[in-house]
Amino acid sequence: MTLYQGRLWDAPMTDDAERADLTGRDCGMCQEPVVEGDDALLMGGLFHTECLLRSSLGDVPHLEGRCLCFGGGDHDTDGTYRDGARRTVDWLVAHRRGRWAEERQ
Repeated sequence: MTLYQGRLWDAPMTDDAERADLTGRDCGMCQEPVVEGDDALLMGGLFHTECLLRSSLGDVPHLEGRCLCFGGGDHDTDGTYRDGARRTVDWLVAHRRGRWAEERQ
């Protein structure tokens, strides 16, 4: 069973997710705690939603084809892992490559 806190990412992996309070534990990607107001998923481990998405989809230079995978040399090193993860989610939403699900009733 998948549990979530905050906004729910609109993806098949979250179709049956149930809302829960996931505060107080560390994210398995960035090691920062999940606090009130964070978007997080518990699915095999606890992750900030943005950290899980960045780990799966890559950082912004990867999404734009500017990283080593595509023959470029750019990579996101500004700030923490989570800072880069937030930039990834912002990029995905801005480029209509992902979205937050509508609130469930």
